[in-house]
Amino acid sequence: MLYSMITSKISITLCIVKYSLTHFSKYIEMSVHALYLSETENQLNISYVIITRHIAISHRIMSIMNFWLDVI
Repeated sequence: MLYSMITSKISITLCIVKYSLTHFSKYIEMSVHALYLSETENQLNISYVIITRHIAISHRIMSIMNFWLDVI
C-alpha cells in the first residue's frame, strides 16, 4: 500500500516536471521569436508582456512542482 502511494506520487511529480519543462521551453521559444519579429516600440512592449506572462506561468508551474516534492 505504501509502495503504491509513493510510486503514484513520484509518477505525478515526473508528469509535472515533464509538463513544466516542455511548456517552459515552448514559451521561451515563442518569446524569443516575438522579440525577433518586433520592430516598433509598441511591438517591443507587447513582446515584453508576453515574456513576463510566460515567466509568471512557468514560476507557478514550478511552485506546484515544489509543493508535490514537499508532499512526497
